[in-house]
Amino acid sequence: MSTDPPAGDVEYASWLPEPYRGMAKKHMLAIFGDSLKDLLASRRATVRVLSDVDPRRRLGAFCLIAKHWSPDASEEELYRRAALADSDPEVRVEALRCWSHLYTGSRDAAFSRTLAHIVGHESEAPAFRSAAYLALCSVQLIEVPSHLEFLKSLVYDQDRLPKELDWEIVNRFLSA
Repeated sequence: MSTDPPAGDVEYASWLPEPYRGMAKKHMLAIFGDSLKDLLASRRATVRVLSDVDPRRRLGAFCLIAKHWSPDASEEELYRRAALADSDPEVRVEALRCWSHLYTGSRDAAFSRTLAHIVGHESEAPAFRSAAYLALCSVQLIEVPSHLEFLKSLVYDQDRLPKELDWEIVNRFLSA
């Protein structure tokens, strides 16, 4: 696992087109202040923030892991614990995204069952359940139907699970 990027000034959100790149960096600066530069330069520093007491900082760190560094299998237990037990629902969504990234395309049955249980658990936040559904599709290499594409730009305050979900996919793993 590489902990440092190539030398030089590290840009945040290079995957985004302008003006979104500037807005994303401004948002991260509001969360991390001057320490953002250190987090962009060191994966190790970013990983340390995953256990910060401030949920905004944990959320920001998971976003950096997902988009700037890329999730790493050596950190799977950190992702799993945060996804299943963090006190902040937004952190749980981002941790689940990092965790599920490790299984993309693997068709892993045990992980798919975990995701299906999250989707089917009605007491979980709708955004978390939707993220689990998308992850299940990604793990199983199932294309997300076009009418559910909006889930990919998931908002944390989603108030309900979309009724158009393909429950056959979910039930296949709940009954396994």
